[in-house]
Parts: sequence; C-alpha cells; structure tokens
Amino acid sequence: MKLAAWFAGSLALLWTATTLAATGACPSAASVPAPPPEARGAQPPQVSVGGEQTLLIGDSIAARWVPSVGSDIFNFGHGGDRTQWMLWRLQNAAFPTGKFRNAIVIAGTNNSGPHFTGCQIAGGVLALVQQLKILSIPNIVVVSLLPRGVDFSQNEDNIVATNTILRDSAAEAGYRFVDVYSRFRDVCDHHSPCTLYLPGLIHPTADGYKIFDETIKPLLR
Repeated sequence: MKLAAWFAGSLALLWTATTLAATGACPSAASVPAPPPEARGAQPPQVSVGGEQTLLIGDSIAARWVPSVGSDIFNFGHGGDRTQWMLWRLQNAAFPTGKFRNAIVIAGTNNSGPHFTGCQIAGGVLALVQQLKILSIPNIVVVSLLPRGVDFSQNEDNIVATNTILRDSAAEAGYRFVDVYSRFRDVCDHHSPCTLYLPGLIHPTADGYKIFDETIKPLLR
C-alpha cells in the first residue's frame, strides 16, 4: 500500500514537472492553494453533490453563468476568486472521485493585474487542471480569459499571454481549450460599451453567455 501511494505521488510530481517544463508555466502564489478571505480561520463548508454530470469551477464569470450545454452542471463558481482560492476550495470540497464526466474551468481573470505574469496565471490554471485530474474527471475544458475593462484593454498583455500558454498547453496537459476571447474580441474589438458585456465591462450579458454555450457544448460528454 505504501509503495503504491509513493508511486502515485511520484507520478503526480512527474506530471507536474513535465507539464510546467513543456508549457513554460511559472510557479507562484497563483498555483499554491490558499483560503479566500472569507474562509480564513473557518472550517471549509460542506458540499452536497446530486446527479450533476459536469463540475464548473471558477470566479464570478462562472458563478453568474446559467449554462445551456446539454449537461447538468454543479456550479462551484465564487465571485472574486483567484486561482489559488479556487484550488483551496477544490481541495477542501471533498468531491467524490469519479463522480463527474466533465469539468469546466473559468479562471485567471482576477489574477490578471500587476502582481502576476501571464505565465504565472497559466500556472495557476494548470494547477486546477491537475487537481481535477486527481478527481478522475476524464474530460476537462479550460475557457480562455475574456477581454475586460474600458475599451477592453485592461491587463490585455497579461490576458493574451495567459491565453496563448493555455492554448499551447492543452495537448500536453490533457485538457480541451476554448477560445472565447477571440469570439468576444471579434464583436467588441476595443470599443466599449459592447452588447456582450454588462456595464462593469467584466461580466457577460445573456448574449455573451450564449457564446459560452455554443463553444463549450460540443466539447462535453
């Protein structure tokens, strides 16, 4: 039993090292689990899972989405979350192994300010993918970061760099990448407001979420 556990742990470490080396992802606080502000000093909340087939993990963009993708969704999105907080929630949620057929990851936009590089943000998203693989979820879909802010230029370099790494990492890390960034950019370009965004210029409108539905639905099992 101890040998099997050691072997499984060694494989996980090898997978992480290989993935980080192949993608150029940079270790940082974004890829280390940390309790979100409201959870510090408190017990992790219990999570009750029903018959859902797909786990959605992410920030407020995930939390506000009411998917129409042909699969029952367990929405584990939390407003304001950064990747390190999502990792903590995921590790402490006690989701049953083998429960979900799909996972959707909408993460990284709240890390995209001046404190993290695109490489480090991608490293946080890749850490989430690794944690989902521990849950034996066979089909993982990673969604690109969206343009955001006035004229959709806020943190643009970081967002583009993150999306590029996530796109190029998909085959090696074993997930499917969805480029909603380009779809939103085609409609909004660098001109705000835009019909795909609510007034805060971060969260999609119903029309924006239709793009999520259209692009993600074909990738779910």
